[in-house]
Amino acid sequence: MAKAYTAPKTSLVRNTLETTNQHFAFMNDNKEIWRTDDTSVNDLPISLGMHTSTQFTKDGYSLVYIFGGCSGEFRAIPGNDNEWPWRCTVISDYAFSYDPYTDSYRSLANMPIAKYGHTATEVDGKIWVIGGRSRSDNKDQIDHQVDIYDIKKDSWETIQNFGLATANGAAFSLKSGSLYYAGGFDDSYTATDVVIKITTTQLDKKMFVFNQVASLNVARGMVHAITTAEGAIIAGGATGANPCKVVESIEEYIPGTSYEQWDLIEGFPSGNGAHPSSLIKLGDEILAFTSVSNEKCLKDDTPESVVQALNWKKKGDWYMHGDIVESRFYFSTIALPEVNAALTFGGTTFYEDECNCMKTVKTVSAYYTSLPDGESLLSHEKNKKMGFRGIIVICDGILIVFLLYVYFFFKPKSRSPETSLNQEGESSFPDAEDGKAEGVGKIV
Repeated sequence: MAKAYTAPKTSLVRNTLETTNQHFAFMNDNKEIWRTDDTSVNDLPISLGMHTSTQFTKDGYSLVYIFGGCSGEFRAIPGNDNEWPWRCTVISDYAFSYDPYTDSYRSLANMPIAKYGHTATEVDGKIWVIGGRSRSDNKDQIDHQVDIYDIKKDSWETIQNFGLATANGAAFSLKSGSLYYAGGFDDSYTATDVVIKITTTQLDKKMFVFNQVASLNVARGMVHAITTAEGAIIAGGATGANPCKVVESIEEYIPGTSYEQWDLIEGFPSGNGAHPSSLIKLGDEILAFTSVSNEKCLKDDTPESVVQALNWKKKGDWYMHGDIVESRFYFSTIALPEVNAALTFGGTTFYEDECNCMKTVKTVSAYYTSLPDGESLLSHEKNKKMGFRGIIVICDGILIVFLLYVYFFFKPKSRSPETSLNQEGESSFPDAEDGKAEGVGKIV
């Protein structure tokens, strides 16, 4: 049974984003001013880092599904530097949905197992949660089960013993019926270059089907992936020798080509070592949200998260898209394509000598372009709600007039007509694709 959590109470109902934080504004080379705001959106119900946030579109509006993560602290283990900083004091199995248009959270069915550093990818109305680390024998070890969340049913299915699972890998879906799972760290914190294609259409047959496809050019964990109109892109990550040292390259994968391989593209804008904490696609651009600019995960002298951008259609150079005055690491970011904005959830503080740890946080912030004075980012929701209320009032008035007219002139014996509204969600991937199987597992 899912535990009930609500967002922290505030003095006002905050369901729109303010535009008054002028000192958080930055004008980029495109003459666009982007802002960040963490005062007009409610915090997470609990502190989280290395969790997942998955965007799902229903009726043209975004919902966010937040699964697992570390809700305590990441602590160094004395005498075992190889496991730093992946020891979490409290691992979460909670699942939440977040509605940006009501600024509210809803508690969902708990995950089958508490984990962090996993991936979560939506395919045909189900979210596939793969890999990550869970607690076993008092150690944080790779979790080898695949958990599948049914959005419509609010329920989970579990696939046991997926031997190729890793932690801090990347996952993406290009078409209905399949997803790709790439990179990550094993139990010894060694990065892998393996990429797996998983067929998602065999759940009703209790089968788990997958095959290995073209490998990455660079083995990497702590990696991030997004899809484009042509294929997928993986950026950043670390090799494992130093999880705070970024890999300065991106790789592109375009399926259906004769060579079926990842193309290595140099020049990821890590600056002086800035580590990408999340990667999203917004319009035709790829946005990389970075955090630390040093190789020890320490807090920088100037606390900020630089947002780098690349227009993938024009294939130009990366440029500085925005500057977020925050001190966070290991957060998650999702795009709100319908309003050309992004939301950033949770994360950790930087390494602190006092506690020998990295603390997780509840902070949620919005990243969006400048708006006219008096206009809010989610104003269409306000209009939608006002329109709904207006329609109700008008319909009630018409119904009352009609009933009075019928009563006084005809007095028929009748009842009010019944109305049915279909609110069933649609999949974001309309096409189907069959995969060649090289692995089969059982679903429990």
